[in-house]
Amino acid sequence: MNRSDTALSLDVTDTFLNWSGTPTGVHRTLIGLCFALRAREKSTLCAWNRTTNVWHEVPMADFLGVFNSGETEQPSGLRPGYLHHFLGAVRRRARYVVPHGLLVARSRLRDNEGVLPGSEPPQGKWSEVHDVRRQKLAQLPLLPAWSPGDRLLVPDSTWNQPGFFAALQGRPDRPQVIGFIYDMIQLERPDFVGEEVQAQFKIWATEVAENSAEIVCISKHAARGMQRFVDALDLGSVAPLVRAINFGNKIDDDLGCAAGEPAGQDLPAGLRGESGWILWLGSVDRRKNLDVVLLALEGLYGSGRLQRKFVVAGRLAGGSEELIHRLRYNPLLRERVVFIDGPSDRLVAQLLAGADLMVFSSWSEGYGLPVAEALQHGVPVLASNATSIPEVAGDLVDYFEPWDSGALAEMLAKFEADPTYRHDLKSRAAQFVPTSWDETLDDI
Repeated sequence: MNRSDTALSLDVTDTFLNWSGTPTGVHRTLIGLCFALRAREKSTLCAWNRTTNVWHEVPMADFLGVFNSGETEQPSGLRPGYLHHFLGAVRRRARYVVPHGLLVARSRLRDNEGVLPGSEPPQGKWSEVHDVRRQKLAQLPLLPAWSPGDRLLVPDSTWNQPGFFAALQGRPDRPQVIGFIYDMIQLERPDFVGEEVQAQFKIWATEVAENSAEIVCISKHAARGMQRFVDALDLGSVAPLVRAINFGNKIDDDLGCAAGEPAGQDLPAGLRGESGWILWLGSVDRRKNLDVVLLALEGLYGSGRLQRKFVVAGRLAGGSEELIHRLRYNPLLRERVVFIDGPSDRLVAQLLAGADLMVFSSWSEGYGLPVAEALQHGVPVLASNATSIPEVAGDLVDYFEPWDSGALAEMLAKFEADPTYRHDLKSRAAQFVPTSWDETLDDI
């Protein structure tokens, strides 16, 4: 069968049924892939109805309506009815949350009713929303039977859908499944996630490996980790092909920016009047490695080798208490470091527009989207060389070991003092060519 004759179904079950108002990188990926699918024949969104054990077609409008319907608490920055700005909100806010597996790992412990053993069934508004979603899914048209060679791409989380792969196995028209892996952090760095999450990840990843003809990963680093996992399962001739794809990282310049609103109106008082700053973006947790950055800044501000202000923008997460205490009470930091908790999408755009440099210091990433986003805004980057991060931009940015605060301090001091170095970093940033979601879908 020619590839052009093959139907591609994209599963959105978990998001369609369980969206709760907190975007993740999974949702950004789904949005990008959905819009790339629009102009392609024999491609459709679908969702599994666990009650009836059938798959339904999900029209694009119904899927996007989950986010803007007002049924759930909307993240700040979302404007119902303005899809363009909603996409900006999803794409920009995705970096502030932990990988999807960490958020939903406990769902693997749920029974068939979706309730943790020993806990009470969902009550109140969320229970009503969940029921409405399932009723709506049941009313959507059934997905036509798959034909030999048809593919089912599963980039949505199946942690929340016990029985998903078992249901596929029972179908005589079972399609070729393409699994989707965002990261292997749960196995690489269990110290960041805990033993329970690691155990549940292994269960889920095993299901993906045993039921997929192919597994696509958003980075070569993630693909290597998944390949090691698959090899250890010793699946023989039924082992899936594991490979990395060109992951979509193109961010439109105006996404998240409301037209006609004065630039800079959201900037905190500590940045107004500043000619430029150094920006750090990410969830404030142990994995993002802000503590090494603060060590470097203490020495630089104490010695007077750095004058630019440093902006920490992101959501508070696990292990952030000590970091925030240092920002508030360390005399070398509290006057020069500006902390912004959960910035709006418009504010993120303003912070990037005014930044002279971005620092990305993470210990472990499935990809490293903030690096790509900064480069698209023409902002040079100093980044950790850990895991997948160097794949995003290659030699267009300069790297440091994530444990080496001294090396980072020297790079920041050089950036501050050497205009030739600043020009070189900025020139390299301008060479960055983003990957569109159409390119990602072509690769898949």
